[in-house]
Amino acid sequence: MDRTDYRQRDAASFLMLGAFFAVMGSLVLVGTFWTLERWHAMVVNLAAGVILLAIGLAMLALGARARRRLIVDGSFPSNSAPLNKPAVAHNDRPGASQS
Repeated sequence: MDRTDYRQRDAASFLMLGAFFAVMGSLVLVGTFWTLERWHAMVVNLAAGVILLAIGLAMLALGARARRRLIVDGSFPSNSAPLNKPAVAHNDRPGASQS
């Protein structure tokens, strides 16, 4: 694997994890409304939800930035090209006998 493959994987990982944390933070913030009568639980839920949402949004931003850099560099694959295409086709190998 070359460096581009790792950058593609990292961008996709950041996007997936960022979406997960953002959804979890949003759900915790929604769940905060059921704890309004207990201020201690409300503060804990509010802090946890804000932190999870902030981490998720930051990871989404990093993933989008990494993906945008790959597209600008021209190293992001198109939809028709596989990620693991061979560097040399089987019949174009040097020294291969052709019949």
